Amino acid sequence: MPTYYFSDTQFTPSNVRDLLFTEVEFEDCEFDGCPFIESDLTNTTFTNCTFRSCDLSQSKLRNTAFRNVRFIDCKLLGLRFDQSNTFQLELGFEQCRLDYSSFYGLNLSNTDFISCQMHEVELVEANLQQSNLSNSDLLDAAFGNTNLNGANLTTAYNFILNPNENSLNKTRVSLSGLPGLLTTFNLQVE
Repeated sequence: MPTYYFSDTQFTPSNVRDLLFTEVEFEDCEFDGCPFIESDLTNTTFTNCTFRSCDLSQSKLRNTAFRNVRFIDCKLLGLRFDQSNTFQLELGFEQCRLDYSSFYGLNLSNTDFISCQMHEVELVEANLQQSNLSNSDLLDAAFGNTNLNGANLTTAYNFILNPNENSLNKTRVSLSGLPGLLTTFNLQVE
């Protein structure tokens, strides 16, 4: 049972400052420009919520539930989404910085990562089937046993994927993305 419950509330830096987030439930809420840097969001539930221009970098996400949650233009550095509550996990990202975050082993099928910076993100053993990574920068992102079947990587860039270690059936890749698939084979594309 949550300690506090908020519904249909819009939060800004002025009214979010004094909230304690551990074991709080938010439903149909919007967070605009809120600083959550290094916050403890343990056992917090977000349902049908949107974060715009927020900074959640280095926050603790132990058993945090994200159910139909959208992040737009947010800074999400070093987050351990792999420690969040996976029941009904549904996320979406647009123009976010996700560097050093971990999605290890998560089911993220049909997830949007649109125009995101995802440097050194861990996607090992994640299910990204039918996900959209359009215009996302995947520099040094870690893939291994990752399901990318049907994923859209046509405008994603800086990724290196080993076709022998990941599921890539019907994955959409542009010609400019082919070097990221061939690096493993030590081929030179000219």
